[in-house]
Amino acid sequence: MNQLAFKNSVLRNAILCQVIEPLADKPGCTTRYVDSSPGTKLEYFIVSGVNSGRSFYNLADRIIKQGRQPPKIFDIAYQAQQNSIRNRQGGKVNFGEILLLVPIIAAQTLEFIDTNYATNIDNILDRTESVLKNTTNDDLVYLDLFIDLARKQAQAYAKKIDKENNFVVSENLAGKFDSVWSAAKSNPPNGLAIELAKKYPYTKKAFEIMSANIDEGVIQASEVAYQELLPEVGRADGTADFIVAAMYLIFAKFQTKCLFL
Repeated sequence: MNQLAFKNSVLRNAILCQVIEPLADKPGCTTRYVDSSPGTKLEYFIVSGVNSGRSFYNLADRIIKQGRQPPKIFDIAYQAQQNSIRNRQGGKVNFGEILLLVPIIAAQTLEFIDTNYATNIDNILDRTESVLKNTTNDDLVYLDLFIDLARKQAQAYAKKIDKENNFVVSENLAGKFDSVWSAAKSNPPNGLAIELAKKYPYTKKAFEIMSANIDEGVIQASEVAYQELLPEVGRADGTADFIVAAMYLIFAKFQTKCLFL
């Protein structure tokens, strides 16, 4: 695969995983059949996924041009979140998805540079640790901005529908930690922090479940993964975020297989 083809595959897969995941039938989440809340309508997920896709292409392009991990990558998360709200109402529907995808795509791109082979999922997930450990204070600055932007989106929508905003925000991370990895490791345990600090255990499990059921189609396989992971994760929205990240890896791995039956 040449560089342009790889970057285009990142763009395609980042959009696909975000817009296809909410189509599945997952009790407690927005699906093709029901919106889980007025702020998480199906069309909000679809529009957000398309809007944010180019940011992930930009991430892969930057890493390839520099031939290594750049001094910052989490400005891409902030950029993607900014772009995601274009032409829509609703809340921060793809906040967790963006947070998980940035290190995965950075790791995958570095794997591509080193090996010209970007489909070894174990290598990609293992590499997320070094990606996160090599982040800088600039990354933490943008991570703070990314989180604050999500908070503002949540607040604005809560005010619009006259509902209390329950989005919990930690203290600023910049200047307090030396990397995104150390911030994730030190923060109070939650699904996203654990995922970043421990090389994506839930995402890997979701990928393995989906791979084992892929002959039924990617949407059906994601429903199986959701049902198996939900009791362990304990949150419907968090489980869906891990499914999105796993679905990105599915599209990266199964490039020619028919996934929509």
